[in-house]
Amino acid sequence: ADAELSAVGAIVGNAQVVGLGEAAFRTGGFVRSKAQIARWLVEKRGFRAIALETSFGQVEDTIRPFALTCRGSAAEAALAYDDHWRSTEMRDFTQWLCEFNRAHPSDPVEVFGLVQDDGAQVRGIEASALEVVAQLETMRAK
Repeated sequence: ADAELSAVGAIVGNAQVVGLGEAAFRTGGFVRSKAQIARWLVEKRGFRAIALETSFGQVEDTIRPFALTCRGSAAEAALAYDDHWRSTEMRDFTQWLCEFNRAHPSDPVEVFGLVQDDGAQVRGIEASALEVVAQLETMRAK
């Protein structure tokens, strides 16, 4: 796995934003691989924001608070993901976010949702990415 992730590092280069897609939703292998890559980007490359194609409101209300505080359970928090993300892989990834943030309270990983609660993309993916960057800048300014 380390050799494969090192290969990802060569592809990522010095990028500050990395997008990960999948050929099909609801496939454990894709979700597991994306979670593994996201963890590597956080741990080895210092990434501190993860934006998911899931409900903006649910992330704000449930997933982000759990990831930042570990209050509740990962299983409960993972129920807030949109249907195609509800899996043991995402539950485990959500638990890892909580544990990482507990170990790094002054340098947490933030989580963002990119889909409005009515299922519409939040102003397109480019605008969504810009909104995530703006939210991070606002948080850093506080």
